[in-house]
Amino acid sequence: MTWNPKKYNEFTSEREQPFFDLISHIDYKPNMKVPDLGCGTGALTAVLADRLSNATVLGIDSSREMLEKAR
Repeated sequence: MTWNPKKYNEFTSEREQPFFDLISHIDYKPNMKVPDLGCGTGALTAVLADRLSNATVLGIDSSREMLEKAR
């Protein structure tokens, strides 16, 4: 299936709420390594990296279109 980043971003608020719900439960420790599986456009991966200072955050997605948008 081909993903369309523009269409994906039309539903930002619906997709973001579960993300914020989940990250509120992270027990942060310095120098964490955090994979973001299915990172999409990488927008929330960047938020995660900002919130977890000194963590290594890696976005992974199977969609070439999404990864191109994430750059």
